[in-house]
Amino acid sequence: MIYANWKTGQLGLPFSGTLSNGKTVSSYNKLPATALEAEGWLQAETFEPDYDPETQTLEISTIEKVDKVIDGYTDPETGEEVPQTIQVVSKVTYVAVDKPPQAPTYEELVAEVLELGGTV
Repeated sequence: MIYANWKTGQLGLPFSGTLSNGKTVSSYNKLPATALEAEGWLQAETFEPDYDPETQTLEISTIEKVDKVIDGYTDPETGEEVPQTIQVVSKVTYVAVDKPPQAPTYEELVAEVLELGGTV
């Protein structure tokens, strides 16, 4: 289970951290769910766009607190969805960005030098 902090924008629980009251805590990642929620940490639900992993990478765009309907039913008279159970989660939205060009490898540089008539 991945957690995200909708207050600070962090993804993944730290092993140690500082609480909002200023106290430093080791085993922060083992705090009870109620304590984590009070600090802004909620179970994360991620939304990733389609992307080409060869040329693109994903970056976090937003982390926000949202209500997620887990159970519900459709009202037969109105046709509307009626929530029965709501879970508060951190919605993590990603965007696809182009990967930066990679620097040539040592072997590629040597081949280029040799191709230009140089020696190594």
